[in-house]
Amino acid sequence: MCTTVTASPSAEPKATVALFSLQALNQALALATRVIEDSDASEAVRTDATALRAVLLSDAQDITEHAACIGAARDSIISTDDIEIDDRPILSIADEGVWVNAWLWVPSIDSVEEEADTDVADSSTG
Repeated sequence: MCTTVTASPSAEPKATVALFSLQALNQALALATRVIEDSDASEAVRTDATALRAVLLSDAQDITEHAACIGAARDSIISTDDIEIDDRPILSIADEGVWVNAWLWVPSIDSVEEEADTDVADSSTG
């Protein structure tokens, strides 16, 4: 689940609709850490960066705690190259389980049209 950090570090994170890539989250963590260590940053900015860092690290803790569920999700995927799960997927934790973010391969419209044209040509010659 994605979370948003508000200006007040004591405010509860709110769920958002947007999902972010792992690369973007790692960059945000690195930037938050740099701001926290920057002596020129204001106390308010360092406080917000500390809150952001805590949220990002709690997601990492969720992945560690739910490694068995992530493994079960990988095991449940029928042998296919069309569905993949990242090493550190985005999770949404529910009362009775965990939603594990997966990637679903979708070919470009050009390749779908090309395949359809090939199928039509093959059926007309056969």
